Formats: sequence, C-alpha cells, structure tokens
Amino acid sequence: MAAKEMFEALGYECSKYYDRNIMIQYCDEEENQIVFFINEQEFSASNFSLTVDEFKAIQKQMEELGWI
Repeated sequence: MAAKEMFEALGYECSKYYDRNIMIQYCDEEENQIVFFINEQEFSASNFSLTVDEFKAIQKQMEELGWI
C-alpha cells in the first residue's frame, strides 16, 4: 500500500504545494497536519501525538521519497 493510501485510510487528505519549497501535506478533520518538506528532507507533525499507524505511514512516505 502506498503512503497516500495509508494516510487516507487514517482519515487524512493529501495536498501538494509548490512554492519556494515543494511540500506534501496531509491534514485530517481535526486539523492535525503532517508535512514533508522535499528539498530539506524533513517532516513536521503538528498539534498531536503520533499513533503507530501514522508513524508507519510517515516511514512509507519517507521511503517513497528516497529518504530511507
């Protein structure tokens, strides 16, 4: 299963932004966000603690981006 599918199964929607930095952002109904900053090879999870399934989806996204 792809990272996007894993996040969607957890109730997240995916957005991509192309500004000075390329970002992939996942948001849920509670306004929790997980954002991947492509150029910096960093991610941020805001306003909450991660579940194991969210952590697995983050790892999968990092794998798909070639970071791990």
